[in-house]
Amino acid sequence: TWAGATAPGVTRTLSVVAYSNSEGQTAVNASTTSSTIDPTPANNSGSVSVQIGFVVNGIPTLSALGLMLMGLLVGLMGIAAMRRQA
Repeated sequence: TWAGATAPGVTRTLSVVAYSNSEGQTAVNASTTSSTIDPTPANNSGSVSVQIGFVVNGIPTLSALGLMLMGLLVGLMGIAAMRRQA
């Protein structure tokens, strides 16, 4: 929302950043109204079609060596816990 009138021949730009989880084409529509007299009422709306895409980040995983080391560590912790209880 802008306060005050826009002088004839002057352009105002509104930038919008939006996020979507749906990929594909979508239409974006905008229009304007004013309580003052508009000498060019035919330019009060606009539309554009935009392509929406989203990045799917991969889930981080361990390599085969990392998995073996983690299994060894968990096994050693289990042995230590059993020895502590004995």
